Amino acid sequence: MDDCQVTYAPRRRQTVTQPASELSILDPGDLLPLRLHFEGPPGQKKRTVRDAARPTNYRGQTSIGGTYWFTRTGRRLPYASVLEHLRLQYADLDPDTLGAVTQPFGLTFFHGGKEHLHLPDLFLRRRGRPRLIVDVRPRVLQGDPRSQLFFETTREIARAAGLDYEVWGEPSVTQAHNVRFLSGFRRQPLGFEEASAEVLHLALGDSLTIAELEAACFTPRYFVRPTLFHLMWHGDLRFDLDRPLRNHTRVLPGPLAPRRPAPS
Repeated sequence: MDDCQVTYAPRRRQTVTQPASELSILDPGDLLPLRLHFEGPPGQKKRTVRDAARPTNYRGQTSIGGTYWFTRTGRRLPYASVLEHLRLQYADLDPDTLGAVTQPFGLTFFHGGKEHLHLPDLFLRRRGRPRLIVDVRPRVLQGDPRSQLFFETTREIARAAGLDYEVWGEPSVTQAHNVRFLSGFRRQPLGFEEASAEVLHLALGDSLTIAELEAACFTPRYFVRPTLFHLMWHGDLRFDLDRPLRNHTRVLPGPLAPRRPAPS
């Protein structure tokens, strides 16, 4: 992949193009999101990239874009589709996510005598694991020959740079519903300071359902449930994402749960 190049936009600097090996030193927190840009006279327009603070809307588009407040990094990120928005929520739910940027760079390569430009959808920095490049596609479109070319080329470039790569499609309906629901509690709710200590103490002491935990709290109930869901989102508590979230859902310690002191 010696002829491959990566184009990216560092914060407070002009867009730069370097050999694809530069991917090994890039960090999501240092990059601006990009978008496709077409320049040149009619009939000879060339696909390039430029930095984008917000998604591009155009006549006839078939996807819905917007911006998402990524709580792990305190950064607003543009997204280009509903499915990409959902993948951002999954990354935001993961307590091991340390950095994220959408449409992080453009990969230029040659195949079949033609120049191709591909923008991956997401670039993540993770705790204790290699950084991750993500392409988001509906599963029905993942077998498209052009998409397959982009996927295989990006996977090869990522492997050479010591990065991980994934192609992500729709999750189960139950998982998607749970993640979308919990994302509504990603900001610290009213009454959190009052309720969080008691909720954590009860949840980490016994294996309780949501209804049992809510009934055991002395804190007003209207503070308890939003606090519980925020702690689930943050990673202090967890539940089985593959089951519908109900009153009888059992609450478990999460990866960021504080350790209980050993009995004296």
